[in-house]
Amino acid sequence: MSKKVITIQVRGEHAAAKPVRRSRLEQSVNRSLRASFSLEGNNITNTSWSKMSQAARFLTRVAAA
Repeated sequence: MSKKVITIQVRGEHAAAKPVRRSRLEQSVNRSLRASFSLEGNNITNTSWSKMSQAARFLTRVAAA
């Protein structure tokens, strides 16, 4: 297994890119989704559903790469 580093965009105060190892990628995306749901009161809104769909497509592309 190679030690590839994948860069994901982190949006926040600095809006900088953050390197994430493949082994931690799913954990990072899940943490981001949990934060999104917390901000929206744990309700599944159109925005929440859109974020989940985007994350799923992203993980599918990474897994296929």
